[in-house]
Amino acid sequence: MNLLQKITIYICLFIALISLGDFVFSNSSIKDIITEKKTSYESYNNAGGNSHVSKSIHSQKFEFNCSDAFFELSSVSDSLNLKVSPIFNKINRYTNLQKQYSETYSLRYVTGLIIPVLGLLILMLSFKFKEKMTIIVFVAQIALLSNFIYLLFP
Repeated sequence: MNLLQKITIYICLFIALISLGDFVFSNSSIKDIITEKKTSYESYNNAGGNSHVSKSIHSQKFEFNCSDAFFELSSVSDSLNLKVSPIFNKINRYTNLQKQYSETYSLRYVTGLIIPVLGLLILMLSFKFKEKMTIIVFVAQIALLSNFIYLLFP
């Protein structure tokens, strides 16, 4: 393993730790009110003709995607309690205070927990198995960098 590879691994380890820490240590809690519920139909121009419906909730300060259950349960002017991540300002958990229903959007689990933990494991194992894991280390680095870019830009 040459010096450039070690440097990129250390940079990606740092990025994984930042992403994981941002998800785990979200102490700030913000009270907000739902101002709008929005459903959007998105279709793709491919051979399969696939499409999906995404549901989002707009509050006074944030806009976030949510599950169908939370969307149907909530109504405009309901109060929300939002757990916001300290670094990337993403919503980690949201609670409808009127209905006492709380959840975390599944994409936030992927971007804040699963990708960083898998990246950490792969990159830590790369020090032990040096030359045997070059392709999987490269894929993990790409995943961590793209996840970091996704977290940076809304």
